[in-house]
Amino acid sequence: MSDYQLPIDVWEKIFTRFPQVEHVKIESSGGGLNIIVTAGRAKFRKTVEELNKDLFMERDPCEVASLVLKEYPAFDCYRNTLLGYFDIIGYSNYLCEMGMKKVTEKMKVIMVGIKNAAKANLGKLKIDPLIWSDSIIVVLDTNRHSLCPETVKWFFSGCSEVMRIAMKAFVPLRGAIGGGDFYKEGEIVVSTALVDAVHYEKQQEWLGAVLTPKAVEVLRSAGIADLSSNDFDGFIRFGKIPWKNEEETDWYYVKPYMMPPDPDWVKKYLPPYFDIVKGAKKIANSHRLYGEP
Repeated sequence: MSDYQLPIDVWEKIFTRFPQVEHVKIESSGGGLNIIVTAGRAKFRKTVEELNKDLFMERDPCEVASLVLKEYPAFDCYRNTLLGYFDIIGYSNYLCEMGMKKVTEKMKVIMVGIKNAAKANLGKLKIDPLIWSDSIIVVLDTNRHSLCPETVKWFFSGCSEVMRIAMKAFVPLRGAIGGGDFYKEGEIVVSTALVDAVHYEKQQEWLGAVLTPKAVEVLRSAGIADLSSNDFDGFIRFGKIPWKNEEETDWYYVKPYMMPPDPDWVKKYLPPYFDIVKGAKKIANSHRLYGEP
């Protein structure tokens, strides 16, 4: 059988993996699948020939199934997902000082690295990166597979890698991981997870990224209660979160991945456009992320 031809029973197993698919049945003739989505709201048929034709174009059977299912209302958004939102600190000053051309060239190089680090599309794991001007968004596709330790681990590692790459490229970030739903079609984005993440991103006083209470709630509802386990070691820490109201609370935050502590991180990584005086508190509070083990 060709690499781009799968038997009907394999297609059955692939569609069954999707959490919103209620039932998949092979027709008695063996030529097609009857698929029921989310409590019978949508019922449709796909032939093995149609699926293998799409596979020849896409190469990834899980992506073929995902594209097929997105034609139906039950798959119009990611439900109960995690979304990482990161804001480039001091971006407007950088743009004013350097000009459009230089900033555009620099951002292209940086964002290619970030996109490659955050993007994942393999089996039940799919992470979508979005880049808008001074904002970076990564969201976990819970239509492909509902939250589980494996997908959550790779999502956290992607967020952690985003922070490392950006800082080493002289682009300091502040962010948050939110929980909720996410819808995107073309230029339209509607997301409770994004609103949640943006709200908490703005409240912090450092160059770090906190997990929101809603994100932790979504994780716990999926049966992932222990964020201090070895599954997330190196990506997630529990400790003091500095807030703009000058309070600190103990909570979960993202640790930049594989970034050795460096006492001279301020000189090495903060860009010239960063206001050292106004950003003094952010720098002091961020030492635990970049200057300490």
